[in-house]
Amino acid sequence: MEEAREKIQLQITQSSYKVTESMKKQVATQDNVLQAEENLRYATEGFEAGVISSTDLLGAQTAWLSAKSEAIDASIDVKLCNLYLQKSLGTLK
Repeated sequence: MEEAREKIQLQITQSSYKVTESMKKQVATQDNVLQAEENLRYATEGFEAGVISSTDLLGAQTAWLSAKSEAIDASIDVKLCNLYLQKSLGTLK
């Protein structure tokens, strides 16, 4: 009985840690998206002004797309980690 409680407590602790870490990652990816959007804006303006090549513009677009994709993945991870925590706590509905 005590061993089962310890396992449950460990699972709760691990799930809680994963929620915290996934939320940190989500914040970081949101910051990356903001930076990528700013870089894309500068690249677009530079391309329209003729001072940045199409290759550089495509690079900025690719970086923005990658940042958005990572942000989506991080949001999904937060939701999954919260579900696992709820399951560990026995509060999943």
